[in-house]
Amino acid sequence: MAISKKNTKRKTSSSSSSPSNLHPPYLQMISEAITTMKDHAGSSQPAIAKFIEAKYSASLPTNFKKILSAQLKGLVKSGKLVKVKNLYKISPSEKVKKAANSVENKTQMKKSVKNVTAKTPVFQIQSGSFASSQSESPISASLKLSSFSLNTNEENVGGASTKRSIGLKKAKLKRKNDEESQKFIETFNDENQQLLEILKSGCKVRQQFFEIKMLRTQNELKKLSLIEYREENKILLKDLNSISNPIVRDFLQNEQIRILQKRSQQ
Repeated sequence: MAISKKNTKRKTSSSSSSPSNLHPPYLQMISEAITTMKDHAGSSQPAIAKFIEAKYSASLPTNFKKILSAQLKGLVKSGKLVKVKNLYKISPSEKVKKAANSVENKTQMKKSVKNVTAKTPVFQIQSGSFASSQSESPISASLKLSSFSLNTNEENVGGASTKRSIGLKKAKLKRKNDEESQKFIETFNDENQQLLEILKSGCKVRQQFFEIKMLRTQNELKKLSLIEYREENKILLKDLNSISNPIVRDFLQNEQIRILQKRSQQ
């Protein structure tokens, strides 16, 4: 009885832990949700959770949403996702990795096709028919040999056609790989162009900010020069005969001379 209880416990524990192992990794599920929803600004956490629950509801644990939030934070820290205003996007580096993996898988498929074609024989001769022909008469044997030669010629023709079909398949695969690599290069160049445009726009904004600052400083200098000009006019219009203090009168006279010299130089 004790052994049966232990077995039942093991069965229940394995059955309770098995559903969590059925779903794919969280990175795969999250990236699948983001790519299928195709939101230009990014996908929110509730939208990602809704998508995953709709597709993998049978295999998700009860605390799925807590695990999802933790996984999203970890993926943002590792650089596999980008977070902008509570919206998640796949990072450009992760896109490049996925494209490289797809190219590698296709090259591996090419190699496997080559290996299969190299191992398959062009034609096969059945040993039973050859052994039975030895026991028959020479006339029937000659007739069978002639038919055998005809069959081998037909099989050679079939082998040539299979070689042609394999060559066509190889050419199609090569064309596909070339097209996909060209698309990948074009998308990579487009992203680089977008980054350059963002940097250029940032430089333009900085230049405009610097120009505005320079205009403000020039306006401040003009204001100061106007104030100084008004003060100098007051000194020039001052009547020296009305001043009784000789020290003040001499100072103002010297100032008037200095102001007149400065304005004549300008």
